[in-house]
Amino acid sequence: MRGLVASAFTKTILRSIRGSLGRFLAIMGIVALGCGFFAGLQMSGPDMRAAANEFYDGTNLYDIRLVSTLGFTERDVERVAGTQGVAGIMPAISCDVMARLGKEQLAMRVSSLDVDAASAGQEQGANVVLSQDGNYLNRVFLREGRWPQAADECVLTADKPVDGMGVGSTVEVLYGTVDLKDVLRKRTLKVVGMVSSSNYPYTGSFGSTTLGSGMIGEYAFVSPDAFVDDAPFTEIYLRVAGADAYESGSDEYQAAVDEVAHRLEEKESALAAARLADVRTKAQDEVDEGRQEYQTEKDKAQRELEDARKKLDDAERELADGRRELADGWSEYEEGA
Repeated sequence: MRGLVASAFTKTILRSIRGSLGRFLAIMGIVALGCGFFAGLQMSGPDMRAAANEFYDGTNLYDIRLVSTLGFTERDVERVAGTQGVAGIMPAISCDVMARLGKEQLAMRVSSLDVDAASAGQEQGANVVLSQDGNYLNRVFLREGRWPQAADECVLTADKPVDGMGVGSTVEVLYGTVDLKDVLRKRTLKVVGMVSSSNYPYTGSFGSTTLGSGMIGEYAFVSPDAFVDDAPFTEIYLRVAGADAYESGSDEYQAAVDEVAHRLEEKESALAAARLADVRTKAQDEVDEGRQEYQTEKDKAQRELEDARKKLDDAERELADGRRELADGWSEYEEGA
């Protein structure tokens, strides 16, 4: 009996399909198309994360970024580099400025670039920059032109170029978040190249700032010589040992990075105290140097004053001797007369 029911049901289904074959095929097509879209959407996230991870690893993108209100020195870099789990470290200087690029005024971030490491790097495909320098982080692709060499040269992004800007153009720096005379040597920069950087993966915005509209519309890389002498590093980029074995953004990756970040947080007070001690030592050295210069000038002035007084005393004695000789001469004259 059950077999007869199943057979009747099958016959009914087949009869319905034959009776409206076009509609059946249309429904099947819609279902297949929907399944295809669903499968694509399901895979788009993992594919995008995998592509981003390949790009980040291929350009040695940083895992941790340190910033300081007092800035960093070479000694601070050495202290941070000694932290367990730090596999690569790169200090950098950057500042946000308002700049005129062609007919536009945009907020722009100017950052230092290790030109020697960049020049020695070898691009492999669209996602990899090879380098023998493990401390060359956030590696940059040179799309056009050359790397900056002089203090008045820069490279701009090729991913979101400003209209009319390219190799040979000029960028005029107007003002910044700090007094630019204490940061940049030049206020006019010549564009010598166009680049792409994994540090700026989103072309919709390159970050936030306190200038202009609050959004960075352009970024530029310059040689370290573009910044004034003794300018402190504004940030330190770190690579975590073993983190590149995990996909960026995964729980395993975050756990590896958090472990090193926690060690740095534990050292934060010691690092801050050491930095403050360095600042005080530098200030004290400047005070001592000024005091020494003052004492040197004071001693010099004292010697000159004593020499002048001695000359006056000598002159006064000579004058007195002259007066006596004059008196003696006058007496002899009167006696002879």
